[in-house]
Amino acid sequence: MNYITDLVVTQESIYESLESSVKLVCPIINTSRAITWFGPPNLKVYAVGKHVSTDLSSQVDISETDTDKRSILLIQHFNIDKSGKFICSDSFYTREFDLIIKRNPSDLVMVNATGQHITAVQGKERHLECKVNSGQPGGNITWSKDGVLVARNGPSFVNYRFIPQRSDNGKIFKCEAFNSEGESILESSIILEVFYIPKITVIPNQTLTVKEGLEAQLICLNDGNDPDATTVWKRQGSNTSNTQNDELIFKSINRTEAGLYTCNVDTKAGVYEDNAKVVVQYAPTINIRYFPTERKMVCNPNGVPNLYDFKDWEHTTEYNDHLRFLPIMKEGNNAILTIPENVTGKDHLRDRGIYICRASNNISSIDGMFVIRKYNLSLTGTPYFVSSTENTQYGVYLKTAKIKIRFVSIPEHNSYIVYKNGSGFTDYTESVYRNMKLTDTIYGKNVSVKGTIISLQIQIDSFDDYSSYKIVVKNAIGFSHHTVDIVSASAPYMPKIIRTVPQQTQFSVLWKPGFDGGYPQRFIVEYKKIVDIYWNYQTTRSSNSIVIGGLQPATKYIVRMFSRNMIDDSNRTEEILIQTSNVVM
Repeated sequence: MNYITDLVVTQESIYESLESSVKLVCPIINTSRAITWFGPPNLKVYAVGKHVSTDLSSQVDISETDTDKRSILLIQHFNIDKSGKFICSDSFYTREFDLIIKRNPSDLVMVNATGQHITAVQGKERHLECKVNSGQPGGNITWSKDGVLVARNGPSFVNYRFIPQRSDNGKIFKCEAFNSEGESILESSIILEVFYIPKITVIPNQTLTVKEGLEAQLICLNDGNDPDATTVWKRQGSNTSNTQNDELIFKSINRTEAGLYTCNVDTKAGVYEDNAKVVVQYAPTINIRYFPTERKMVCNPNGVPNLYDFKDWEHTTEYNDHLRFLPIMKEGNNAILTIPENVTGKDHLRDRGIYICRASNNISSIDGMFVIRKYNLSLTGTPYFVSSTENTQYGVYLKTAKIKIRFVSIPEHNSYIVYKNGSGFTDYTESVYRNMKLTDTIYGKNVSVKGTIISLQIQIDSFDDYSSYKIVVKNAIGFSHHTVDIVSASAPYMPKIIRTVPQQTQFSVLWKPGFDGGYPQRFIVEYKKIVDIYWNYQTTRSSNSIVIGGLQPATKYIVRMFSRNMIDDSNRTEEILIQTSNVVM
């Protein structure tokens, strides 16, 4: 009789292969009563004590253990008829166990696997499940990663929980089923595809600073590995997508496009985003406010960046003639001008004109690096007479004299009165010219201002008409007056030659004019060769110099001059001898 060498320890379930020899050991010991064995089918009697049932004598046998004399039932060729419940009993103690046909594991299944791949998301817990649907006993079933055991369960199911990392992407996970003897019976492998949590990078950087009108772009990159990922740029505060790809392009950026933009990346690992700030730099626009009570101007620039340099305030006339520079006082980002107080009303009106603020934030504009803003300060007051109104004007006996009164009036004058020697005077013909360009002296500078000319034509019929005339000009605010003395006109006074400068074919004459006699004067320079009889001459309205050309080299000339107005000629100067040179100077 063939016996297997190892005892089968009695347990609740015993697994054995078909046609194998099985030794069942009854755990009941130290008894004087006979052990009865029952078995399939229907718990028929197999043996009592040392006697085997006659119909089973060729299939089973009885023996005892050597040390403790426990009863052993030996099954020669285990088959399906012998699978089932077995009982050993001494009529007082009973022990039960199942003898089960052993089958290797089969039908290995990986749960949630797609083909040879299974997906996971970086940082998000993942379950890997593997099971066998048949086999007894199940033995062990394991997961290994790149050959390293990571999970073990049995008999028919294994579960591995882990947090996938980027390094797990592409790793091979193998599920392996073992029989009860530890032999590998089934295995299957999958490749783990880990979708990364993308790291978002904005190019050129998180803050894009660009000058208005230039082309600019932001690029949103991510290092994720989802080929189907989508990228959308959105401006915060707006539901509208600015672009459907990773590039946000500004063809000609405008200050209204400044703000915070969000790059939104939609991947299988989830939706992720990052922000970029767009800063549009532009030269400032300037607003100027005037506070009349304080005589203060505030220059308020508004640009990006909002740090400003200022130049001194400039005061000009309405004709852009420069009057003065005035210092600024900075208050935050504002430039403050307090117009200095003046004493007389005339000086008050002369503070009117254009005030210019110049500010820069180092962003160039059509004005250059400094943006210019002008404020027209149109002060009101009583009329004032400009410096070009002469106190003494001239008339020719038995002819018509013209008195010209030049003044500035804001608001416009509404009337005027003429007095002669303190009494009202009306014997004149008037002409009024408004919005004229007048010459005035303001803050020591001769400049042009806009004003009015009243021209009074007075007939000089007697010497009584050479007198003082007071003109009173009124407007809605008040009145001012100016007195003009009409005196008899005369021939101009003789000019004085200061210097002559001869050259090869020309010479220059410089002089100092004399009194013009009350009327505009012209200057006549006469010259001739020393051997000639007749004089040549040239006339000019220049008040102090002339150049006379077309002369012969190395020749002596005589020069003299006089002046002329509508009354007569002045005396001629002394003759001066000069000689042109024989070489080019």
